[in-house]
Parts: sequence; structure tokens; C-alpha cells
Amino acid sequence: MADEDDFSPRDAGAIKFGWWKTNEHFSAPGSKPEAVSRSRDLVEDDLRERTDEYGGSVGWPVIAVDFGRGWQYAYRAQTTRLVDVREESPGQPSKYQGVRDEKTSNRGGLREMPPRDELDITPRDLDVSGLFPSSVDESESDLAAAISVGDEIERRYAERIVNQRLHQPEIRRLTLAHYGTACTYCGQDVPEIVEAAHLIADSEGGAASVENMRPMCPNHHRAYDAGLLVWDGDRFGPADGAPPVGPAPGTA
Repeated sequence: MADEDDFSPRDAGAIKFGWWKTNEHFSAPGSKPEAVSRSRDLVEDDLRERTDEYGGSVGWPVIAVDFGRGWQYAYRAQTTRLVDVREESPGQPSKYQGVRDEKTSNRGGLREMPPRDELDITPRDLDVSGLFPSSVDESESDLAAAISVGDEIERRYAERIVNQRLHQPEIRRLTLAHYGTACTYCGQDVPEIVEAAHLIADSEGGAASVENMRPMCPNHHRAYDAGLLVWDGDRFGPADGAPPVGPAPGTA
């Protein structure tokens, strides 16, 4: 089940995502994921397509994140939703991570380790279709070939259940009425597209109040959610070390 805002700020800087059949599969030292992608959504879609049971005697499927330092436990797939365990059960990731990294032999509530043939596998790369090409030259070559022969990429669909904030239109209306319709960062003033951005995310307990909202254009709203912009209590500004996400304030 996807959240309304699929991107989690906790995943900023992630280079890939992967999924494992159960907590036990992830916790086995050196175990490899069933599939990997730069997109969390693609990984979850693949997990849902190939998993029939969740929890109970089977165990919960797991999605982990790699920030360039190895796999980090992040999500548990339940029947109807994807749970960010880092938020809902902060102690679990470190427990499973400790077993995986062989920093502890205490397996806690983990069942016995799965058979080795379920751990020594070659992950399927969900990005091989060219959605995230490994090089510009290859991308340009594939694109030119597709254009020249009129190829159509394979259409793939997944049914998803989405949490929709029914109060969002009302809080947006109140936010724009209070602060105006210009993006708080760049000043772009197009009422039809300006959004109401949470200063403290809804997923982190941020209030659905005008005080916790500011109008932002879609680009800078996404940049703030991704951690590229920060709020200092008075204004938005670039995060330290973040790439520029222009236009600069006042130039829109």
C-alpha cells in the first residue's frame, strides 16, 4: 500500500532498494535481496506481485535501503500497507541489522536461518529496462534505436491502495488564503499549481494546521521533502552540500 507521498525524507541519498522474503532472510549475514531498483515503488510492486502471504508462519517481507554503506533495514510489507519500521518500531532495525552484520549472536524473536539456497541468489535488477540507465551513452543509443524503429516499451500495471488525505484541499485553501499563493522559496505565483507543504511532515506527527504549512511550488515542495531545502524557522534555504534546485528566491 503506497502512502500519498511515496518519497520518504529518510531515504534521501539512497542509491538502491531491495526486498527479502522475511526478516530471517534479511538478517542472514551476506544474504542478497530478491530484486533491486533505484525506485522503492518498483521494488514494492515486484514484492507484491511475487508474494502471496504476509506475516504469521510465513514472516513479513522486508525492503531495505542502500545508501552506499550496505543494506539497511527500512520497511516491513504488511498485507495492505508498507510500514516504515524506522518510524513505527525504531528498535527493530538495529536488532535485525546487528544479526546481519554479525555484531551480535542474539537472534531475539527471529526463527532459524533459511536454507543457504534461498540466500545465495542473484538479485533481479528491475532497472535493466533502461528506466535508470547506467550511462548516458547507452541511454542515448537505446533512445535513438527506439525512435528509429518505433518501439513501444512494455506496459506494466499494478493495482495499489492509497491513503488519501481528505483534509488536504481544505488545509491548502486555508494556507493560501493566509500566506498568499506565491511559493515561499522562489516566489512563483501560479495559484493553480501551488501546494501546501508541511514544515513537519504528516508522517512525523506534523499538525494539519496553517501554522505548520507554507505555500510552495511543486518543484520546491519535492525538494524540501527530499532534504535539499531546509526550514530555519523563518525561511527556506539550501541544505548544506545539496545541489542547487533553482530558480533562486525572488527570480521566478
